[in-house]
Amino acid sequence: MNKLLLVTVKVFLFLVTVTCKGPEKKEIAKNDLVKNSNNPDQEYYLQFVEQYGKEFGLQINKTESIAQYVRRIFKDNEDNFWFGTNSLGVVQYDGDSLKYFSTKKGLSGNQVTGIIEDQKGNIWISTNGGVSKYDGTRFINYTIKNGQNTERIWTIFQDSRGIIWVGTANGVFNHDPEKENQFSRFTLSNAGINNPKIRISTIIEDKNGSLWFGTDGEGVIKYTPSDKMGDQFKKFSAKDGLCDNYVMSILQDKKGRIWFGSRYGGISQLTDSKFINFSHTNGDIGDDEVCVVFEDKTGNIWFSSEGFGVYRFDGQTLKNFGVSEGLKIRAVQTIYEDENGLLWIGGGDGLYFFDGTHFARVTRDGPWEKC
Repeated sequence: MNKLLLVTVKVFLFLVTVTCKGPEKKEIAKNDLVKNSNNPDQEYYLQFVEQYGKEFGLQINKTESIAQYVRRIFKDNEDNFWFGTNSLGVVQYDGDSLKYFSTKKGLSGNQVTGIIEDQKGNIWISTNGGVSKYDGTRFINYTIKNGQNTERIWTIFQDSRGIIWVGTANGVFNHDPEKENQFSRFTLSNAGINNPKIRISTIIEDKNGSLWFGTDGEGVIKYTPSDKMGDQFKKFSAKDGLCDNYVMSILQDKKGRIWFGSRYGGISQLTDSKFINFSHTNGDIGDDEVCVVFEDKTGNIWFSSEGFGVYRFDGQTLKNFGVSEGLKIRAVQTIYEDENGLLWIGGGDGLYFFDGTHFARVTRDGPWEKC
């Protein structure tokens, strides 16, 4: 962040502190800016202007990214883009303008970890403060309690039966929108893991209707709905050939292979009960932290590598895309392909798109004509 922005923040923080007549207003302004102390300076400034810009006549520089950190990218059935940020809530691009939704507008939390659309067109958003359902007009929030504390949600998914699943730092919860008002715990006690309330980082459903849960330290749990309790769960760990027991992302590709991105061991491909691993240790990739795995329309597998941008696997070879190709994100968190074949990537330097050869940074001013 440049010095001008820093000075601007400090000046207006001072103005808020000394000119606001009520103690409540002064406290809100100070708390909103400092409660997330790990955010970059630019993120503070954007948050400040989003919340208080009209009052003080401030405007966002449109050459800035939509957020300093973009964690999720999603496009709904109405062709709206949704971008989950690290501290500004969720951003909607409707083809004309950007709209920011934060806790000030009813969202459950400002750190967004997942975005899905249900079978009725509602947008569900998982955050550090619970789960929000947006019906196009308002947010309905669901809190998952652990004692007195609200659970941080790490992932959200809807299966083919319409059940909403979330992974938390305290295990798995699910919700049937047709039957229930809240989320209920889904027990993993029969899954053969040491801690059934372990953090769940990712959830998918495979083509056969089985659910896969990526855990933080216990590998992967496969759950197949069945009347026979003993047949429901199967666990895969490093002992079975999985690259690592800390699984951050899971994908099943068009060929039926299942891919697992891990925190410390690179990436695994599971085919016919056999794991094939790609890792820094094996000399395949730059770093073993793989946050996201994605398949494009042509069948290429894309995945992140901390500090090394992204890799593309065409079935035979790996190709790396990083700073030299224009991608300046060290920590890639999300990859999405639109209907035009344009690849969108988000992470620790905002939002980028890939035109097939080069990455370009997307600011608040666009180029949105690429959508």
